[in-house]
Amino acid sequence: MARLWMTGFFAAFPNLHFSIEEILAEGDVVSYRYTLRATHSGSWRGAAPTGKPITVTAIAISHFREGKSAKSWQNTDALGLVQQLGLIPSMG
Repeated sequence: MARLWMTGFFAAFPNLHFSIEEILAEGDVVSYRYTLRATHSGSWRGAAPTGKPITVTAIAISHFREGKSAKSWQNTDALGLVQQLGLIPSMG
């Protein structure tokens, strides 16, 4: 499921660039805060390309076991993304 979602996202935002802002690690847990930037150049979730640039922040937490990711959680500013694309109105 995640791979299918990412394939569609990369098709809609082909110039996607990730910047890791901060990494914290303790024991088998790693958390990181990052920013992604891209331009909406392809269809995404039924929305035609807008040509608009986006900047989205996210935080992820991963638990590792035997050197491999065992569990992972992520929180992404999806509301900010759809507002930047003009798919829903911004507040205020």
